[in-house]
Amino acid sequence: MSDRPPIPAEIRRRVLVEAGHRCAIPTCRYIDVDVHHIIPWETCKIHEYDNLIALCPNCHRRAHKKGEIDRKSLRLYKAN
Repeated sequence: MSDRPPIPAEIRRRVLVEAGHRCAIPTCRYIDVDVHHIIPWETCKIHEYDNLIALCPNCHRRAHKKGEIDRKSLRLYKAN
């Protein structure tokens, strides 16, 4: 079990507002969302706005699977 602290409310709010409180994948736009670390938490150990994106549970799972939604794509979705 990890000792990961919660994402600070202000950062979480900014990520959700950025995505319009929907999945950031334009073809999805599902409204039930998680906040995903583009560079995995296990690697970075920090909650930074630029490394976080709003994803629905399905796209979140796909982002964790190798090759389904890669980090470069996530960065492009976040920029939009």
